[in-house]
Amino acid sequence: MQDVDLVLGIEMPQIDGTQATVRMRRLLARIFLSLPRPSKLLLMLMLGTSILMAAQAGPRQLRVSPSDQLIAPSTTQQYTAVLVFFRGAGKPGGERVVTNAVTWSSSDPGVATIDPHTGLVTAGNLTGTTTISALSGALRASVQLTVSNATLSSISVTPSNPTVPLGRLVQFTATGNYSDSTHHNLTDAVAWSSGTPTTATVNSLGLATTKTQGSTLINATLGSTTGTSTLSVTAAVLDSIQISPTNSKVILPATQQFTATGIYSDNHTQDLTSTATWSSSDPNVATIGSSTGLATAVGPGTTTISATFNAVTGSTSLTVVALTSIAISPSDPNVVFGSKLQLTATGIYSDGGTRDFTGTAAWSSTNTGVATVNATGLVTSVHEGTSTIQATQSGVTGSTQLTVIDDVSVSISPSSTSLSVNGPQQFTVTVTGASDTSVSWSVNGVTSGNSTVGTITTSGLYTAPASVPTPAAVTVTATSVAQPARSASATVTIAPIAVSIVLTTDDRLHKMEPQPGINFTPGSGGSNVVYVDETQTYQPIEGFGASFTDSAAFLLNEVVSPKSSLNAVMSDLFTRNGNGIGLSFMRTPMGASDLSRSIYSYDDNNGQPDVTLANFSVAHDQVDIIPIIQQARQLNPQMRLMASPWSPPGWMKTSGSMIGGGLLSSMYSPFANYFVKYLNAYQAAGIYVDYISLQNEPLFIPSNYPGMCMPPAAGASCSGQTNWQTDQTTAIRDFLLPALTANQLTTKVLVYDATILASPQVAGTAWHGYGGTPGVTTTIQNYFPTKGNYETEHSGGTFVSDQVKADFEEITQVMRNWTRSYVKWGLALDQNMGPHSGGCGTCTPIVTVNTATGAASYSIEYYTTGHFSKFVLPGASRIYSSNASGIVSVAFLNLDGSKALVVFNDSASTQTFQVQWGNQSLSYTLPSLAGATLTWTGTQSGSYTVNATSQVQASSFNSTAGNNVPSDNTTFGLQTENTSDTNRGYNVGFASDGDYAVYKNIDFGPGVSQLNARMACAGNCGGTLEFRLDSASGTTVASVTIPATTGWQTWRTVSAPAVSVAGVHDLYVVFKAGPAGTSALGNLNWFQFQWSFPVVLSCSPALA
Repeated sequence: MQDVDLVLGIEMPQIDGTQATVRMRRLLARIFLSLPRPSKLLLMLMLGTSILMAAQAGPRQLRVSPSDQLIAPSTTQQYTAVLVFFRGAGKPGGERVVTNAVTWSSSDPGVATIDPHTGLVTAGNLTGTTTISALSGALRASVQLTVSNATLSSISVTPSNPTVPLGRLVQFTATGNYSDSTHHNLTDAVAWSSGTPTTATVNSLGLATTKTQGSTLINATLGSTTGTSTLSVTAAVLDSIQISPTNSKVILPATQQFTATGIYSDNHTQDLTSTATWSSSDPNVATIGSSTGLATAVGPGTTTISATFNAVTGSTSLTVVALTSIAISPSDPNVVFGSKLQLTATGIYSDGGTRDFTGTAAWSSTNTGVATVNATGLVTSVHEGTSTIQATQSGVTGSTQLTVIDDVSVSISPSSTSLSVNGPQQFTVTVTGASDTSVSWSVNGVTSGNSTVGTITTSGLYTAPASVPTPAAVTVTATSVAQPARSASATVTIAPIAVSIVLTTDDRLHKMEPQPGINFTPGSGGSNVVYVDETQTYQPIEGFGASFTDSAAFLLNEVVSPKSSLNAVMSDLFTRNGNGIGLSFMRTPMGASDLSRSIYSYDDNNGQPDVTLANFSVAHDQVDIIPIIQQARQLNPQMRLMASPWSPPGWMKTSGSMIGGGLLSSMYSPFANYFVKYLNAYQAAGIYVDYISLQNEPLFIPSNYPGMCMPPAAGASCSGQTNWQTDQTTAIRDFLLPALTANQLTTKVLVYDATILASPQVAGTAWHGYGGTPGVTTTIQNYFPTKGNYETEHSGGTFVSDQVKADFEEITQVMRNWTRSYVKWGLALDQNMGPHSGGCGTCTPIVTVNTATGAASYSIEYYTTGHFSKFVLPGASRIYSSNASGIVSVAFLNLDGSKALVVFNDSASTQTFQVQWGNQSLSYTLPSLAGATLTWTGTQSGSYTVNATSQVQASSFNSTAGNNVPSDNTTFGLQTENTSDTNRGYNVGFASDGDYAVYKNIDFGPGVSQLNARMACAGNCGGTLEFRLDSASGTTVASVTIPATTGWQTWRTVSAPAVSVAGVHDLYVVFKAGPAGTSALGNLNWFQFQWSFPVVLSCSPALA
């Protein structure tokens, strides 16, 4: 077994039938020896073997005993092998008997043989000498064995009678003297003993260890023969002197105390500092007190310091270094006037070493008028010029020349600008030539500005004041912090927020006619206020428009002449250039409608079924409709397009005709594919259709033009019947939506309100404005907040008594109730309100085309629609606006930040009102039944409060909520509707128990005492109207009983005491049901509080 195996004490495994290699064994040993002690112990326990822990390090040596042995023929001798471990430097680290682990051999088996495994030698009959060897891996040990008939005569022990000081070791040797005059070393064969073990002991190898002074007999015995030597032990002697500190270094000027420790032969120590004699080999480097050991540095260099006692000397070196210079960095720097610079001082020593003296050196400036320096080396530039900056340490001075330059420049961008009041402007500033690039800001010399000239933040964001200062131009200045003498300025010219106005009057003398502009001015107040708050946003706006009917496309494309006139008309319709109104949400019938020249579909097929739609074609539309749509979208790329069928081909229907009937149950799939074919055909023509609806007016069956009845759900009523084969929900959910998805068509679907589906491809509900009230869309919005509401048809006509009034009231009210679009019916008709195929012969268009002359003219609906479409851009949001007495309004915020406010005087008399926008207001007067659009740009600053003692229009609510959901066609929650009360406008009604409206920022001032409410109710009236603070269950300020006035538009002002509350609150007006037998909760037109004490106005006498 090899030596690594001996360390581990285990047998190596067999690898491929051969013994493991020495390299592998050594690797395993190294792994074992590298383990921490606990891991070694654990491994030992796991292996069930003992491991020699002393063998953890160092080389190994194999030793065989006895050495040089002489034995008689035919006798035996047992040999022992020991593996000796060393810790390093030849120091034993332990040993282990490995007799049975080595391989034994004899060089001359004729003289003696040896068992290779046990080490037992058997001498032969012959005499002679052989070499006995033990082999373990790379380790080998050999001894001589002599086989002889000679006998041991005596034993000599050497050294003979030695004398040694206490603590020393003595190695004795035993030599056997034989009868044949030969001599053999018997040191490891004899038995050693000490006559007086208290004086000295001796081990089995003859090594004696002294214990105390005295003498003892050292014996070496083999058999009956003994040799002796007397060992005398004297007092311990001084072996060496150790000096500390060793090899020290000091810096001039300095002293160094050394100590001398004597180390004796018995390893005890003694302080010899004051008894030894001290000396320095080079007094020019350091001197030392001969009896004290205190060295004094004299000059740079190295000297040997020695201490001598009893002829024993110990020594060490002492190095003395001196500070030779101080380096200051950065060297000869340039600094910008007004800036600071940190210097560092580094000491350089005679031996090349360095030390940081920045914090301990004495700093100074030779020219404090140029620069100063503090105790830590921080330089502050004071003026252009040069100064020498010095740092002194231990009498050594270093210096550097500092140059102060003035190279700071400041620039500002923009250098001039114009702003409206409250407007923001971000300035950027660049500072060069200084490490500190920060600036301070001022406006007209006022740090950070003020409310008069505007304010500016530390980041350079300037906000114009609420009113135009005098003069109107202010100066914004950025000043360098590093060099206050350097600055840059910008001029800001502040203007009031200008408001542009276009006006349309009921007498039609003014049609979108620009009016003189007016400006907002700071302040608030007024008794009849329209509040505008752009921080409160509602629905996004997608656009306003009309329908590309067959008649309209024909008249525009083929009748309007010359061609330049068509281009001008199309520009006016679809751009906002000049008089253009920018129509942006258009509708087109899929096939014939009542405003068509004939009845047709895209797959008539002579009335025969074509369920695969093999004969589908939009060839009819390619003549007029598609070219007009293409031109419109080219003029207005933001234009959205919606398509709706009035009827599918007759062969799909129960009536067999495009007039009347319903969809056959077998035609769900062909009908869905009819849409797919249409969308793909239009897309091939470059026209993307944004929205489709399943059926135009699905609950109405016209008698003389295309239409189809399709109830919202199976079994529901349509045109008074319930036995229809198909329904909208099934058609959309199970056929249309899957067909669109399968064909990767992303067109969104608009549905009937009772068939809203969760699919993201269902965009919302499409409405027509021919019945009910626009307020119903608010309830739908509350119930389906992620879906949209779209008004997709409302025609003007000779049946409308006042088209101006109807349009402004209608469009304003639908916009206030969450709709995203407003679409007129026919885009163009002729002078006879045709051509048409049945249906409406009294509908009026946006454009009238004279078939005799080819001239095109614009109806009043062009202008009423243009009040919205020209100024409210796609992507705009409706923002909060209130209604005033006689004034209805709706406001919008465009993506570019511009605002549009549409106001209409719904009363029979001229009305003056105020517009409050943030902290800005204006006053304007509208004639009776006139509409105006006010537009402006700028940034709103501040909000608004509504005086509780002003007349608050009920339709001015910020939001509504309640307990009802649109589960049927009769219960819809709070709605607005037109009122016939004085000054007209809108009232709030259709309430159910628990419905409420919220009015924000009502200012009750110092307190109120009474509430007045304008109400109407017909039927079993008897509920209450509760006015609560800050929530629907908050403190009740007042409560009025809903009166029975005999009519829903028969109005009465009712009063009730009010709890005196002060301050600004959100007011919740809650409709509560009355006692059993009462069900009607009435309509509310306006409410108004009264102060709790008389208000005294301060007056001054008139000047004479």
